[in-house]
Amino acid sequence: MADAEKVVTADQGGRINLGKSRAGRSFRVLEQGSHLILEPVETVHVPATEAWLFRNSEALRSVRRGLEQVAAGHLVEGPDLDAAHALATSFPSEDAIEDDSIA
Repeated sequence: MADAEKVVTADQGGRINLGKSRAGRSFRVLEQGSHLILEPVETVHVPATEAWLFRNSEALRSVRRGLEQVAAGHLVEGPDLDAAHALATSFPSEDAIEDDSIA
């Protein structure tokens, strides 16, 4: 695509018209010296409960690293849930403890 040049004038509110083909689109404005560069961007809607992740670069890096590890097949063995269940059920229930203290 060939570079296009056109001169536009900002209105009293500082706004410029980019034409109907760009209506409703979002742009990132980069200031480089006296130049303004408009870069088209997409708006992505994220649930508010997940937005913190995209604001926390360290947490986001950690999640991405984990996803890369999973994709590469680097998995670790999880806990032995059967053993945990056996241990948990080997203790007397709270009802049994209360019954013993009444007797």
